[in-house]
Amino acid sequence: MADFDILKPWVILISGASESVNSVAFELASYIEILRAGFRIKQKSLSILNSKDPSAINYMGQSPHIVLRVGEGKENGFSWRMDKFRLEIIGESGRGLFNGMFDFLSALGFKWKTPGSEELPRRNSFAPHILPMRTAENHYNGQKRYLLFNANQKKVESWILWAARNRIDALVFPLASKAFRVFFKELIQKTRKYEIGVEAGGWELPLLVPRKYFCFHKEMFRMNEGRRDKKINFCPTSPETIRIISQEARKIFLAHPYTRVFHFWPTRGHEQEWCSCPTCRAFTAEEQNRIAINVAADVLHKILPSAVLSYCELSTEESSIDLRDNVIKMSRIFDTFGQEISGWFFAQAQPVK
Repeated sequence: MADFDILKPWVILISGASESVNSVAFELASYIEILRAGFRIKQKSLSILNSKDPSAINYMGQSPHIVLRVGEGKENGFSWRMDKFRLEIIGESGRGLFNGMFDFLSALGFKWKTPGSEELPRRNSFAPHILPMRTAENHYNGQKRYLLFNANQKKVESWILWAARNRIDALVFPLASKAFRVFFKELIQKTRKYEIGVEAGGWELPLLVPRKYFCFHKEMFRMNEGRRDKKINFCPTSPETIRIISQEARKIFLAHPYTRVFHFWPTRGHEQEWCSCPTCRAFTAEEQNRIAINVAADVLHKILPSAVLSYCELSTEESSIDLRDNVIKMSRIFDTFGQEISGWFFAQAQPVK
């Protein structure tokens, strides 16, 4: 793979007239201009041409050109490759094309460690216009999500930009977040530019059984060594618990009609601690989790048929309880994306067979 020479008269060629392709083209052009300005290099601004334009033929062959292409798929994968005179970035979707562009920029040396920060590639004292790059072509398939805590309206735009630059495909806001409830519609508008998804939930499965019921309905809560405990998860086999889960899930889904992915995971750090009442003893921790998830999934299907619900299950053992078709499993949940960031970064949700 050739190094990237910012002195060359690059021209960006786009195929199609989709909004995402145009946005990526202008964004990429601006970054190259930033490089030139930072390295004190004066050069003509980049031209952006449709590949069907008759003049585009002049930039094929030995003329430096950048080709942007986007598919019509729903996946967010991408690939890019480069030789001496040609850079090609391909996205499976509009979001995938953004991922490809920012992956290319990170290969040049751009870094975005925290929201609002940006590190430019280092100058080479011998040839400042030549930027060495990774040696391999890049591919990425799957979907990356990032769970935000304590998000507020003033900082959310910087988080969206940070997520786009770091190739994160969806931001997940806790349902308990006041900011999420207040400015959800505005959030959808702000993420649309980068085609980033907005999802809700996290370690919030216990929200479906509010603690306020503990005084009068202790049977709804987890039995631990013969005593009921309201702090961790709940008793999923109680008929009253099932009724309340349906009731609370309905409230949540009706309050978020534009959300297409909800995440309901057991109490964080206590995923294996469920109820030991006489009825629940017949089920493993994973099976008790599935009982609760299926109740919520049934409600979700009635209210938002196209939405899905994710669950977290640490055990790899097979369960005797099948999950509903609108339930997906989080294959991995990592600790943190970076030491400077407060949140959780997790891998693509895998459909449950």
